[in-house]
Amino acid sequence: MKIKTSAAVKAHSMGPELFTRAKGERTRIVRTVMELIRRGGWTEVSPARVAQAAGMDEAALRRIFPDAQSLWSAIFTRVHDRLMQRLEHAAASADDPLDALRRVFHSHVAYVTYNPIFRQLLLAVSHTTDSALRRQVREVTQGYEASLLILVGNAKAKGLLQDRVDPGAAVLFFRAMIHTFVHRVLVSGGSGDIAGDAETMFSIYRDEIRAEDESYDFIPKLSPYPTFAY
Repeated sequence: MKIKTSAAVKAHSMGPELFTRAKGERTRIVRTVMELIRRGGWTEVSPARVAQAAGMDEAALRRIFPDAQSLWSAIFTRVHDRLMQRLEHAAASADDPLDALRRVFHSHVAYVTYNPIFRQLLLAVSHTTDSALRRQVREVTQGYEASLLILVGNAKAKGLLQDRVDPGAAVLFFRAMIHTFVHRVLVSGGSGDIAGDAETMFSIYRDEIRAEDESYDFIPKLSPYPTFAY
């Protein structure tokens, strides 16, 4: 039995052509807002500016996004989806689950550091009182932790980690390392050798959890951190 998603229900009720057009308009608005933020921060964002840049009137804009919370939610979804795509790609290119953790860590740190929209979104979420957005953040965080738990569990099952390692604790510590770089970026921007510092931090983490007979004397250098489209 298949359960229709909310998007599928909307598509059925609106008709495929109308639904596709509405989806395209939502995407255009979200991309427009993100571009305005990239250029000048939130001072560039207002209903009038967004509508003008998106090529529509304010009434049409408000029909699609009746309030700021619904727009925030759409932006969060887009940023999160792009991040997850990058993390999945990073994990897929790894040699083993422990290497996958390393690549996911670097990919996440790079995204946090060099994607200005991500930084703006973090600030907004930290100050929001919108319970729906907070719930959305909580749900995707739990999903992310579940994916990390699978990687850690696979690494342990393959004998790459010490027997004493608790997978749940390893995931929490992994997230704490990410938060260290999030805080650094929010406070001082992306200055300094972020990639080098991230590798040093992960090496300490890896050495604490890996099995004693696992040798990582040679760690291939990852590509330099790129800038990110959104």
